[in-house]
Amino acid sequence: MNIKSLITNKTDNTIIQLMRYFLVGIPAVFADFLVLIVFTEFFKLNYLISAALGFGTGIAVNYILSTVWVFNNRKLDNRAFEISLYLLTGLLGLVLNEVIIWFFTDITHLYYVFSKTIAFIAVYIINFFIRKNILF
Repeated sequence: MNIKSLITNKTDNTIIQLMRYFLVGIPAVFADFLVLIVFTEFFKLNYLISAALGFGTGIAVNYILSTVWVFNNRKLDNRAFEISLYLLTGLLGLVLNEVIIWFFTDITHLYYVFSKTIAFIAVYIINFFIRKNILF
């Protein structure tokens, strides 16, 4: 299998999907962190509110790119139900995201961007496997 086929061919291979999910995550995490920092630093919103806004932005970017490129097969025929489940997994991820950021920022006094980095890694890995097994 050549590089082009790894990038362009449809696949159900979990390793390839995980690699693609990682690549899709780059613009999603960029959007997430950008919104977090802009709303916290420039609009002076509380970092947890900014984190929720950023998380929502990142989820939207991730959903669009994941359904186009990462996951080729859908387990659900109803797109509205699929989006609802995707958002539900996102909501669970948001709760985990907020708890981790709060803990590392308020309890351990880590800078909120570093706390977000820890939260991102944990939630990103969990969401991949939940979405792969439930939705795709």
